[in-house]
Amino acid sequence: MKEVNVRPACMNALLRFASAIGAIHAGRDGRHRVFNHR
Repeated sequence: MKEVNVRPACMNALLRFASAIGAIHAGRDGRHRVFNHR
């Protein structure tokens, strides 16, 4: 049962981490990429 609770937390952490990295890369390449993605 604990694994089920831990999995969502890990997924959220990975998603947030990926979003942060994506934002940094987007800022380096150009913010227009972020607007294009959304």
